[in-house]
Amino acid sequence: MHLAALRDPALRALTHEWTRASGAVLARFAGPEAAARLDALLEGLITHALLSTDQEPREETRAAIAQTLGPATGSGT
Repeated sequence: MHLAALRDPALRALTHEWTRASGAVLARFAGPEAAARLDALLEGLITHALLSTDQEPREETRAAIAQTLGPATGSGT
């Protein structure tokens, strides 16, 4: 959607709303700062996956997400 919005200004408002809504969901689980970092990481990973001929190993994706979120806190429930 982000790539399409670069070419079609009509999609920019929809893309902005999508980003805001997905960030709000992520913030419920990770807090606002971590959610913003995670959203940027996920958008980048998706873009790279769409444009790449090589598949990113799952372990590297998981490690990038874990590093972005930082150490886990709380009970985990």
